[in-house]
Amino acid sequence: MTLVAALSGHQGTIFFADTDEIIGSYSKKTIDKMQVWDFPDRPFRFAIAGATTDGTYADALQSELSGALFRVDAFDLRKITEALSDTLAAFYAKHIWPRVGGDKPQMEYLITIQPPDGYTEVFHIAETAVNIMGVTTHWKSIGVGSYLADYLFSRILGGGEGIAHLCAAAVYAAKEVRENIDGVGSLDRIPVFFSDGTYDELYPIDIAAIEENLAPLNEMVGYAFADAMDISGIMEEIRESEIRHGQIFTEMREQQASWYKEWSGKREKRKRLLGMYAQRIAMKKNA
Repeated sequence: MTLVAALSGHQGTIFFADTDEIIGSYSKKTIDKMQVWDFPDRPFRFAIAGATTDGTYADALQSELSGALFRVDAFDLRKITEALSDTLAAFYAKHIWPRVGGDKPQMEYLITIQPPDGYTEVFHIAETAVNIMGVTTHWKSIGVGSYLADYLFSRILGGGEGIAHLCAAAVYAAKEVRENIDGVGSLDRIPVFFSDGTYDELYPIDIAAIEENLAPLNEMVGYAFADAMDISGIMEEIRESEIRHGQIFTEMREQQASWYKEWSGKREKRKRLLGMYAQRIAMKKNA
């Protein structure tokens, strides 16, 4: 049970995955389903997360897909697609297609690949099919939570949004999916891939701040609907005025702007921290 999504706008792309894993259809644990690979000596950084019916096979395939991307020596979409396709074909031929009896594992992945400068590309993998989403696809989601998430994204995103807007959309949709779809967990991080080739992340404190900024939204939808549709006047005494509606929306926007300014102001500190993480991962991989 999963929700994984990538959202793109004019300032870059954000990526997120929930943190619940269902084990044996009756128990669950909290895990980080998303891997971000960021090495200074590589031609691109990438993040990968999957939705699956079998965690064991999915982890093995995710590891092989990551290894295939490490062996690509340039940010070349043709080479990247071929490397992923070849890895998928070999894995399915060895592990999945020969299985007899029972349901075969269903595995789906999203991969974001960011060059040193320029626009991040989003790849969607379903079984052995590899597709590049392209600049006209403003979001892509997978997993059991994707149906509700796609509906929400279609209501609140139109294409070309800024990073602060995309982060709010991600947090809002993830919270709605978590509260309405069984087996989908919370968000702990949101990687941000800027269009200038730089990279950052939102942490739990940032996600909690955005949730707080969004708290009045659902209530305001009810008030707005009553203002527009209640012609009988019966709701007049208990609904907010149109002036107050505008004030609340202004306050929400100001709170979001304040959070984004504070978050942006700490980028250098996070950059050093993320660099330390990247060095540790590199040391482990080269060991």
